[in-house]
Amino acid sequence: MESAAVDYLINFPKQAFDKNDFIVRQGQAVEYIYFLAEGCCIRNIFTIKGDEIIYDERIANNSAYCLLGALTLYTPIIIHETNFIAKTNCICHKIYYKDFLEFLSLYPSVLHELLQMALSSYQNINANFHAKQKGQAPCRVCSFLLENAKLSGENYILDKHFSISEIARYLGMHRITVSKIILALCDEGCCTHAEKGLLLQNRETLQLYASGDEKLNYLKR
Repeated sequence: MESAAVDYLINFPKQAFDKNDFIVRQGQAVEYIYFLAEGCCIRNIFTIKGDEIIYDERIANNSAYCLLGALTLYTPIIIHETNFIAKTNCICHKIYYKDFLEFLSLYPSVLHELLQMALSSYQNINANFHAKQKGQAPCRVCSFLLENAKLSGENYILDKHFSISEIARYLGMHRITVSKIILALCDEGCCTHAEKGLLLQNRETLQLYASGDEKLNYLKR
């Protein structure tokens, strides 16, 4: 977001959240929008069966992704369908929803960022859905590894906080499926487990699996 928009938002009252606190809770009517100024949180949902699905992770970086719950204002029923849960200690600025709508009228460029964010989320969810329908689970797992691994020295590493269960929740897959795929990737020399996390040894081959140009045989694991 432009600096003037950020300066406007930080004038609203601060609220601190401890790690694992709910910032926004699913099923809750929208009264406030939260601007994430410090820390990191995740957006997730708990299904009727009690399963957790993680949609994304939000980091305080002054982008539209820091406007927690903003898109709910544009849904037919203005009730949060997802949670925002603090992954670290967080500081947010709490904005009454009518004040937030006034803010958007003053800074319409933020609306464009929110639209881009909504479509990006839709594309990710759509890709996960089609992967499950077409049996393309390895494509989505490999894409996830490539998208989330960070350069550490000369190597790309997926941080160890992305456990098998965590990856499964992000992709809406069964953890056993994810486990078999990563085991197959390790056997193929694409990845290996290291102290800091999962080391991507062969990103070129991972990219071929991610694009579907190569097929990974994992079902017999």
